[in-house]
Amino acid sequence: MSVSTLDPTAPSTKATRALLAALNVSAGERVLDAAAESNLRGLPATSFDVAYLNAGWHGLADPARLLKDIFRLLRPLGRLGIAAEHGGERRLSVQDVEALLIKTGLKPVLLELRPERDANGERCRTADGKGELARIFATAIKPAHG
Repeated sequence: MSVSTLDPTAPSTKATRALLAALNVSAGERVLDAAAESNLRGLPATSFDVAYLNAGWHGLADPARLLKDIFRLLRPLGRLGIAAEHGGERRLSVQDVEALLIKTGLKPVLLELRPERDANGERCRTADGKGELARIFATAIKPAHG
C-alpha cells in the first residue's frame, strides 16, 4: 500500500508518522509538512487520486494556496475530502469552504455541518459554554478537464 500524507504543522506530521507506524503502514518520506510550501511544489502534478484535509488546515496563513496546490496534485476526477472546524476565530463557515473550493476549480459534491459530540453522544460546547462546537464536512471533485 502506498500512502502519502500532508499535515499542516510539524507536530501533526510527527503524530501522523506515529499513527502509520502503529498501523504498520510505511509512508517512507511522503509524510509532508504543508506549512513548508516547497514540500507540495516539489511533487509532480496529477499524482494523487484522493486528498483529505482534516482539522487545522484552515488555520494556515493562506488556505486558498493549499487548495490550489492540491488541485494541481489531484488527477482528473480526483477527490478532495475536508473536515474543518466551524465558526469562531480563524475558523470557516460552510459558505467559506464552498467559495474556496469553487474558486480553486473544484466542484463541491457535499457540504454538511455536523455538531461535535462527546463520548456520551452529547453535543460539545465551546469553552465559554455559550455555543456548540461543529464541524464542516465537504467533498469535491476535480473536473475531468481542468
